[in-house]
Formats: sequence, C-alpha cells, structure tokens
Amino acid sequence: DFEFHIDHCYTDILALLQVDTAKFNFLIDPFKTRNQIMEIFVPQVLESTTILKLMCGCDNDVIISV
Repeated sequence: DFEFHIDHCYTDILALLQVDTAKFNFLIDPFKTRNQIMEIFVPQVLESTTILKLMCGCDNDVIISV
C-alpha cells in the first residue's frame, strides 16, 4: 500500500510504503530508503512475474506510479 501527502503540495509525494507478507508487515520510509526501493524492491518485487501482488483501493497509487 502506498500513502501519499498531497494536501499541501503541487505534486504527490510518496510518504509511506506498506508491504505485507505471510509472516511480516513492513512500514518503509521512502525518504530514507529511496535508493534501495528503486534498485532492489521495484525490480525484484514489483516487476516480478512470479510474485503475486494484491492491490486494494489503489486508484491514486496507480496515478502516481505512472
């Protein structure tokens, strides 16, 4: 799940990344981990065709990700 701060800015800012697995729930600060998100998480998880991704209520998430 992505959380955005859009109330007082001109562009959307990714403010929190939530990832749930069968064993753990992760809250990731994108301000401190941007390089790791872009270099590891995006290619290995989001772009993977073997990992099932479920998205709920992600209409704003899809807009910001494009």
